[in-house]
Formats: sequence, structure tokens, C-alpha cells
Amino acid sequence: MTIVQLLGGIRATIFALLAALFLTGGIVQTFRLHYVEGRNATLANALGKAQADAQIAARKAEAEKAQAIAVIADKYEQDKREADEAQKRLVADLRAGTVRLQDRWRGCVSDVAATAAERDAAAADREASAGRIVRAARDADDQIRALQDIVKADRK
Repeated sequence: MTIVQLLGGIRATIFALLAALFLTGGIVQTFRLHYVEGRNATLANALGKAQADAQIAARKAEAEKAQAIAVIADKYEQDKREADEAQKRLVADLRAGTVRLQDRWRGCVSDVAATAAERDAAAADREASAGRIVRAARDADDQIRALQDIVKADRK
């Protein structure tokens, strides 16, 4: 008995061979599909991990910048307090006579024409003005320094 007779003729043999061929092709395609799906899952996991790592790094960098700016803000506030204290010390020193204004600041009121009360008021006004000038200059310096520190921290 030959195989052809066992299978029921030539048509049945060809049909059986084609069925076996298609079945083999389907099995091969199934294995390839599972391989590609596994590879895609591995790549998707790697991509998810990379995205999570990038988010963590971005949050860390953001927190570091926020901390750097907070340090700069604290320094600025401390400088402002020191400027206030320097202004108060200068005014107190001017009033106590331990610090004197330059001559160009003293000539605002003529000693001959002014009464004693006017001279005292003018002196107090000059003292307060000198204190305000010192404070304004110190505030400007502190603001510029703080802004420069922020720009430097941002460029790192």
C-alpha cells in the first residue's frame, strides 16, 4: 500500500500536504508573533523605565533649583535686614556726633539767617536723608546681587 492509496488518492494527498504546509507556516508565524510581542514588551518596559527616570531627574533638578533660589532669597532678606540696621546705625551715629557729614551736605541752611530751630530741623533732615541714601544704595546692591545669583543658578 502506498501513501497515496492510504490517503485516498492524489487529491487527498495534495490536500493533506497543503494542510501540513499551512499548519507548519501558521506555527512558524505564531512563534514569530510571540517573539515580536515579547521584544515589544521588553522595549515598552525599557521605555517606561526611561520615562520614569527622566521624570525623577527633572523633579530632582527642579527641587535643586528651588532650593538654590530659596537660599538666594534668604540671603537677600538677610541683606535687607542688615541694610535697615546700617541705616539706623548711621542716623544714630550722625545724631550722636560720632559720624559727620561731608561739608557739601552741611551747607543747606545758612547759619547767619537760620534760627536755632531751623538749623536743628535741617540737621535732622540731613541725617535722615543720609540714612535713606545709604539704605537705598545698599538695597540696590542687594537686589542686583540676588538677581545675579538667580541667573547664575538658573544657568547651571
